[in-house]
Amino acid sequence: MKKLTNTPGACAIIAIRYAARTSDAAALRACINQGQFDEQWQKAAEELGLKLTKVRSRKILLKNFLKKFPEGMFIVGTHDHLFVVDNGKVVDPAYDVPGLSRTLTGAWLVE
Repeated sequence: MKKLTNTPGACAIIAIRYAARTSDAAALRACINQGQFDEQWQKAAEELGLKLTKVRSRKILLKNFLKKFPEGMFIVGTHDHLFVVDNGKVVDPAYDVPGLSRTLTGAWLVE
């Protein structure tokens, strides 16, 4: 994953890689084929076998999301970032200490 952090659109690639439990190369290839923005990263996730269900489209603070959805794996987004919440744990290599006051703009359950 560390190699991916210097790639443009790395947050989408890393989130998809983690959720799909795939290799860096496979996630990078899927995202390059599809793109890393909005519906594009979702198509890349589907290409890697992920089934996503949108669970949140209204804004919510990360700390409130964690309380409301303590179980399950989610790909969540802010206005300019994407990361994973896995059973209440924030998986976000871009931030050592995730800000719980970040406003989420969307969330997708990984089934």
